[in-house]
Amino acid sequence: MSASSWAFANGEIVPLEQARYWPNDLAIIYGDLVYEATRTFRGQPFRLQAHVERLYRSLRYTHIDPGLSPEELTAASLDVVAKNRPDLPDGSDMWIFHNITRGSHPDFMDIGRGDAGATVLIWTHELGFKGWASKYENGAHCVIPSVRQMDIATQDPRMKTRSRMFFALAEQEAHALDPAAHALLLDGNGHIAEASGANFMLVQDGTILTPRSGTGLSGVSLGTIHDLCNDLGIEIREADLTLYDVYTADEALLSSTPFCVLPVTRVNGANVANGRPGDMFARLIDTWSETVGIDIVEQARIQAQPKTT
Repeated sequence: MSASSWAFANGEIVPLEQARYWPNDLAIIYGDLVYEATRTFRGQPFRLQAHVERLYRSLRYTHIDPGLSPEELTAASLDVVAKNRPDLPDGSDMWIFHNITRGSHPDFMDIGRGDAGATVLIWTHELGFKGWASKYENGAHCVIPSVRQMDIATQDPRMKTRSRMFFALAEQEAHALDPAAHALLLDGNGHIAEASGANFMLVQDGTILTPRSGTGLSGVSLGTIHDLCNDLGIEIREADLTLYDVYTADEALLSSTPFCVLPVTRVNGANVANGRPGDMFARLIDTWSETVGIDIVEQARIQAQPKTT
Protein backbone atom coordinates (compact mmCIF):
# COMPACT_ATOMS: atom_id res chain seq x y z
CA MET A 1 0.00 0.00 0.00
CA SER A 2 1.50 3.30 -1.06
CA ALA A 3 0.30 5.67 -3.81
CA SER A 4 2.81 8.12 -2.40
CA SER A 5 5.86 8.39 -4.63
CA TRP A 6 5.73 12.18 -4.88
CA ALA A 7 5.06 15.08 -2.52
CA PHE A 8 4.90 18.86 -2.53
CA ALA A 9 7.57 20.25 -0.24
CA ASN A 10 8.02 23.99 0.24
CA GLY A 11 7.22 25.06 -3.28
CA GLU A 12 8.17 22.10 -5.46
CA ILE A 13 7.17 18.54 -6.31
CA VAL A 14 9.85 16.16 -5.06
CA PRO A 15 10.25 12.40 -4.47
CA LEU A 16 8.54 11.50 -1.21
CA GLU A 17 11.81 10.65 0.54
CA GLN A 18 12.92 14.27 0.10
CA ALA A 19 9.83 15.64 1.89
CA ARG A 20 10.94 15.81 5.50
CA TYR A 21 11.06 17.82 8.70
CA TRP A 22 14.32 18.94 10.21
CA PRO A 23 14.75 18.24 13.94
CA ASN A 24 14.66 22.00 14.65
CA ASP A 25 11.17 22.31 13.14
CA LEU A 26 8.58 23.56 15.60
CA ALA A 27 6.31 20.68 14.59
CA ILE A 28 8.76 18.32 16.26
CA ILE A 29 9.73 20.54 19.17
CA TYR A 30 6.23 21.80 20.14
CA GLY A 31 3.78 19.97 17.88
CA ASP A 32 3.26 23.39 16.26
CA LEU A 33 1.48 22.15 13.12
CA VAL A 34 -1.93 22.38 11.50
CA TYR A 35 -3.11 19.86 8.96
CA GLU A 36 -5.92 18.57 6.80
CA ALA A 37 -6.76 15.12 5.51
CA THR A 38 -8.88 14.78 2.36
CA ARG A 39 -9.81 11.63 0.44
CA THR A 40 -10.53 10.83 -3.18
CA PHE A 41 -13.37 8.96 -4.83
CA ARG A 42 -12.43 7.31 -8.12
CA GLY A 43 -9.12 9.15 -7.88
CA GLN A 44 -10.70 12.62 -7.62
CA PRO A 45 -10.53 14.73 -4.42
CA PHE A 46 -13.82 15.02 -2.55
CA ARG A 47 -14.69 18.42 -1.07
CA LEU A 48 -11.11 19.62 -1.38
CA GLN A 49 -12.23 23.25 -1.26
CA ALA A 50 -13.98 22.71 2.09
CA HIS A 51 -10.85 21.10 3.53
CA VAL A 52 -8.63 23.91 2.25
CA GLU A 53 -10.98 26.53 3.69
CA ARG A 54 -10.87 24.83 7.10
CA LEU A 55 -7.07 24.57 6.84
CA TYR A 56 -6.80 28.32 6.31
CA ARG A 57 -9.11 28.98 9.26
CA SER A 58 -6.71 26.92 11.39
CA LEU A 59 -3.77 28.87 9.96
CA ARG A 60 -5.41 32.20 10.79
CA TYR A 61 -6.21 31.00 14.31
CA THR A 62 -2.58 29.95 14.89
CA HIS A 63 -1.05 32.96 13.06
CA ILE A 64 0.93 30.73 10.69
CA ASP A 65 1.65 32.17 7.25
CA PRO A 66 2.01 29.30 4.74
CA GLY A 67 3.39 31.58 2.04
CA LEU A 68 0.75 30.25 -0.36
CA SER A 69 -2.73 31.42 -1.23
CA PRO A 70 -5.60 28.91 -0.93
CA GLU A 71 -5.71 28.77 -4.72
CA GLU A 72 -1.99 28.00 -4.94
CA LEU A 73 -2.24 25.30 -2.29
CA THR A 74 -5.23 23.75 -4.06
CA ALA A 75 -3.32 23.68 -7.36
CA ALA A 76 -0.33 22.06 -5.65
CA SER A 77 -2.64 19.45 -4.10
CA LEU A 78 -4.09 18.54 -7.50
CA ASP A 79 -0.56 18.27 -8.93
CA VAL A 80 0.45 15.81 -6.20
CA VAL A 81 -2.70 13.74 -6.74
CA ALA A 82 -2.04 13.62 -10.49
CA LYS A 83 1.58 12.55 -9.97
CA ASN A 84 0.63 9.76 -7.56
CA ARG A 85 -2.58 8.52 -9.19
CA PRO A 86 -0.74 6.07 -11.50
CA ASP A 87 0.58 4.27 -8.36
CA LEU A 88 -2.94 3.74 -7.02
CA PRO A 89 -4.21 0.14 -7.27
CA ASP A 90 -7.29 -0.41 -9.44
CA GLY A 91 -10.49 0.43 -7.61
CA SER A 92 -8.72 2.04 -4.67
CA ASP A 93 -8.53 5.65 -3.46
CA MET A 94 -6.10 7.82 -1.56
CA TRP A 95 -5.62 10.20 1.33
CA ILE A 96 -4.39 13.73 0.61
CA PHE A 97 -2.51 15.17 3.60
CA HIS A 98 -1.67 18.83 4.12
CA ASN A 99 0.86 19.47 6.91
CA ILE A 100 1.92 23.04 7.63
CA THR A 101 4.27 23.98 10.46
CA ARG A 102 5.44 27.36 11.74
CA GLY A 103 8.98 26.50 10.61
CA SER A 104 12.28 26.46 12.47
CA HIS A 105 12.68 27.18 16.19
CA PRO A 106 14.28 30.63 16.55
CA ASP A 107 17.08 29.25 18.75
CA PHE A 108 18.23 26.80 16.04
CA MET A 109 18.17 28.80 12.83
CA ASP A 110 21.68 27.66 11.86
CA ILE A 111 20.45 24.23 10.67
CA GLY A 112 17.80 22.95 8.33
CA ARG A 113 15.68 25.52 6.55
CA GLY A 114 16.75 28.33 8.86
CA ASP A 115 14.48 31.35 8.66
CA ALA A 116 12.76 30.25 5.44
CA GLY A 117 9.35 30.36 7.13
CA ALA A 118 6.61 27.77 7.29
CA THR A 119 7.24 24.17 6.30
CA VAL A 120 4.53 23.07 3.84
CA LEU A 121 4.16 19.40 2.91
CA ILE A 122 1.43 17.81 0.78
CA TRP A 123 1.51 14.05 0.30
CA THR A 124 -0.79 11.14 -0.44
CA HIS A 125 -1.24 7.55 0.65
CA GLU A 126 -3.61 4.76 -0.24
CA LEU A 127 -6.61 4.58 2.07
CA GLY A 128 -6.40 1.82 4.70
CA PHE A 129 -9.79 0.24 4.05
CA LYS A 130 -9.06 -2.74 6.29
CA GLY A 131 -9.40 -0.53 9.35
CA TRP A 132 -13.11 0.05 8.84
CA ALA A 133 -14.46 -2.28 6.12
CA SER A 134 -16.11 -4.72 8.54
CA LYS A 135 -17.63 -1.91 10.62
CA TYR A 136 -20.18 -1.01 7.95
CA GLU A 137 -21.81 -4.40 8.55
CA ASN A 138 -20.99 -5.08 12.20
CA GLY A 139 -20.78 -1.55 13.58
CA ALA A 140 -18.07 0.40 15.35
CA HIS A 141 -17.51 0.40 19.11
CA CYS A 142 -16.84 3.42 21.32
CA VAL A 143 -15.40 3.67 24.82
CA ILE A 144 -15.57 6.81 26.94
CA PRO A 145 -12.16 7.27 28.64
CA SER A 146 -11.32 9.36 31.69
CA VAL A 147 -9.43 11.78 29.39
CA ARG A 148 -11.61 14.79 28.55
CA GLN A 149 -11.83 17.03 25.52
CA MET A 150 -9.37 19.94 25.45
CA ASP A 151 -10.87 23.01 27.11
CA ILE A 152 -11.71 25.72 24.58
CA ALA A 153 -9.82 28.28 26.70
CA THR A 154 -6.63 26.27 26.15
CA GLN A 155 -7.02 25.19 22.54
CA ASP A 156 -10.12 25.63 20.41
CA PRO A 157 -11.17 22.14 19.21
CA ARG A 158 -12.30 23.60 15.88
CA MET A 159 -8.63 23.96 14.93
CA LYS A 160 -7.29 20.84 13.22
CA THR A 161 -3.84 20.21 14.62
CA ARG A 162 -1.50 17.28 15.19
CA SER A 163 -0.80 18.63 18.67
CA ARG A 164 -3.32 16.33 20.36
CA MET A 165 -1.58 14.12 22.88
CA PHE A 166 -4.86 13.84 24.76
CA PHE A 167 -6.31 11.97 21.75
CA ALA A 168 -3.47 9.44 21.95
CA LEU A 169 -3.99 8.99 25.69
CA ALA A 170 -7.75 8.64 25.22
CA GLU A 171 -7.26 6.01 22.53
CA GLN A 172 -4.80 4.04 24.67
CA GLU A 173 -7.31 3.93 27.50
CA ALA A 174 -10.15 2.94 25.16
CA HIS A 175 -8.08 0.25 23.45
CA ALA A 176 -7.15 -1.30 26.78
CA LEU A 177 -10.86 -2.11 27.20
CA ASP A 178 -11.74 -2.75 23.55
CA PRO A 179 -8.82 -2.92 21.08
CA ALA A 180 -11.00 -1.89 18.12
CA ALA A 181 -12.90 0.91 19.87
CA HIS A 182 -12.93 4.61 19.07
CA ALA A 183 -12.36 6.89 22.06
CA LEU A 184 -15.47 9.01 22.66
CA LEU A 185 -14.55 12.14 24.61
CA LEU A 186 -16.70 14.15 26.98
CA ASP A 187 -16.22 17.85 27.61
CA GLY A 188 -15.68 19.37 31.04
CA ASN A 189 -19.44 19.44 31.65
CA GLY A 190 -19.94 15.77 30.92
CA HIS A 191 -21.45 16.32 27.47
CA ILE A 192 -20.31 14.30 24.48
CA ALA A 193 -17.82 16.32 22.42
CA GLU A 194 -16.41 14.10 19.66
CA ALA A 195 -14.64 10.84 19.00
CA SER A 196 -10.92 10.80 18.36
CA GLY A 197 -10.79 11.48 14.63
CA ALA A 198 -14.55 11.54 14.04
CA ASN A 199 -17.75 13.40 14.77
CA PHE A 200 -20.41 11.56 16.80
CA MET A 201 -24.17 11.59 16.25
CA LEU A 202 -27.26 10.00 17.73
CA VAL A 203 -30.59 9.16 16.10
CA GLN A 204 -33.76 9.59 18.12
CA ASP A 205 -37.26 9.30 16.65
CA GLY A 206 -36.01 9.93 13.12
CA THR A 207 -33.96 13.01 14.05
CA ILE A 208 -30.14 13.15 14.01
CA LEU A 209 -28.64 14.84 17.07
CA THR A 210 -25.09 16.22 17.10
CA PRO A 211 -22.99 17.75 19.88
CA ARG A 212 -23.10 21.54 19.90
CA SER A 213 -20.80 23.52 17.60
CA GLY A 214 -17.50 24.40 19.23
CA THR A 215 -17.27 21.24 21.35
CA GLY A 216 -15.32 19.42 18.63
CA LEU A 217 -13.96 19.73 15.13
CA SER A 218 -16.30 21.20 12.52
CA GLY A 219 -16.14 18.09 10.38
CA VAL A 220 -16.26 18.34 6.60
CA SER A 221 -17.92 14.92 6.59
CA LEU A 222 -20.45 16.18 9.13
CA GLY A 223 -21.15 18.99 6.67
CA THR A 224 -21.83 16.34 4.03
CA ILE A 225 -24.24 14.64 6.47
CA HIS A 226 -26.10 17.96 6.79
CA ASP A 227 -26.35 18.20 3.00
CA LEU A 228 -27.61 14.62 2.70
CA CYS A 229 -30.19 15.22 5.43
CA ASN A 230 -31.41 18.32 3.59
CA ASP A 231 -31.81 16.26 0.40
CA LEU A 232 -33.57 13.41 2.23
CA GLY A 233 -35.81 15.61 4.38
CA ILE A 234 -34.22 14.38 7.62
CA GLU A 235 -34.10 16.74 10.61
CA ILE A 236 -30.61 17.25 12.06
CA ARG A 237 -29.94 19.54 15.01
CA GLU A 238 -27.51 20.24 17.83
CA ALA A 239 -28.08 19.19 21.43
CA ASP A 240 -26.28 18.67 24.73
CA LEU A 241 -25.75 14.92 24.60
CA THR A 242 -24.97 12.70 27.59
CA LEU A 243 -24.60 8.98 28.21
CA TYR A 244 -28.33 8.85 28.97
CA ASP A 245 -28.99 9.91 25.39
CA VAL A 246 -26.57 7.28 24.07
CA TYR A 247 -28.15 4.45 26.04
CA THR A 248 -31.69 5.45 24.98
CA ALA A 249 -30.93 6.29 21.32
CA ASP A 250 -32.28 4.43 18.31
CA GLU A 251 -28.89 4.60 16.54
CA ALA A 252 -25.44 6.12 16.93
CA LEU A 253 -23.13 7.19 14.10
CA LEU A 254 -19.58 8.34 13.41
CA SER A 255 -18.58 10.52 10.46
CA SER A 256 -15.05 11.10 9.21
CA THR A 257 -13.20 11.65 5.93
CA PRO A 258 -11.87 8.12 5.24
CA PHE A 259 -15.00 6.05 6.00
CA CYS A 260 -17.68 8.76 5.50
CA VAL A 261 -20.21 7.40 8.02
CA LEU A 262 -20.22 4.32 10.25
CA PRO A 263 -22.86 2.82 12.54
CA VAL A 264 -21.93 2.61 16.22
CA THR A 265 -23.38 -0.54 17.79
CA ARG A 266 -21.69 -0.59 21.22
CA VAL A 267 -20.67 2.12 23.69
CA ASN A 268 -18.85 1.19 26.90
CA GLY A 269 -19.67 -2.45 26.21
CA ALA A 270 -23.42 -1.85 26.03
CA ASN A 271 -25.46 -2.25 22.86
CA VAL A 272 -26.87 0.82 21.16
CA ALA A 273 -30.54 -0.12 20.67
CA ASN A 274 -30.50 -3.68 19.25
CA GLY A 275 -26.75 -3.67 18.63
CA ARG A 276 -27.09 -3.69 14.84
CA PRO A 277 -26.65 -0.97 12.17
CA GLY A 278 -29.92 0.88 11.68
CA ASP A 279 -32.06 2.33 8.92
CA MET A 280 -30.66 5.87 9.23
CA PHE A 281 -27.14 4.62 8.62
CA ALA A 282 -28.33 2.69 5.56
CA ARG A 283 -30.08 5.76 4.11
CA LEU A 284 -27.04 7.98 4.63
CA ILE A 285 -24.39 5.60 3.26
CA ASP A 286 -26.56 4.70 0.25
CA THR A 287 -27.19 8.35 -0.60
CA TRP A 288 -23.52 9.25 -0.07
CA SER A 289 -22.60 6.41 -2.44
CA GLU A 290 -25.00 7.75 -5.05
CA THR A 291 -23.50 11.23 -4.65
CA VAL A 292 -19.92 10.10 -5.34
CA GLY A 293 -20.79 7.46 -7.93
CA ILE A 294 -19.29 4.51 -6.09
CA ASP A 295 -20.58 1.88 -3.65
CA ILE A 296 -18.60 2.98 -0.59
CA VAL A 297 -19.25 -0.19 1.42
CA GLU A 298 -18.46 -2.52 -1.46
CA GLN A 299 -15.26 -0.65 -2.32
CA ALA A 300 -14.05 -1.01 1.26
CA ARG A 301 -14.96 -4.71 1.33
CA ILE A 302 -13.05 -5.44 -1.88
CA GLN A 303 -10.01 -3.30 -1.08
CA ALA A 304 -9.70 -4.75 2.44
CA GLN A 305 -9.23 -8.24 1.07
CA PRO A 306 -5.66 -9.62 1.01
CA LYS A 307 -3.87 -8.67 -2.20
CA THR A 308 -2.83 -11.56 -4.42
CA THR A 309 0.25 -11.47 -6.63
